[in-house]
Amino acid sequence: MCRKSLLDLRDQRLERLGVQVDRIDRSTIERAAREQRVHDRARKHAAQRGYDGPEPLICPDIA
Repeated sequence: MCRKSLLDLRDQRLERLGVQVDRIDRSTIERAAREQRVHDRARKHAAQRGYDGPEPLICPDIA
């Protein structure tokens, strides 16, 4: 979380200098990174339990 606060401080400095900071793009990037971490964690968990096939990790009945 320290990194996020550093980014916020940088944004505040830029705004004081009159530079527009596009927060929508940042939130989109952060959401995509979070989704990728979830995906990677699910793949790692599946690999630890012996999953190695191309079938979906989520049961189609649940999704």
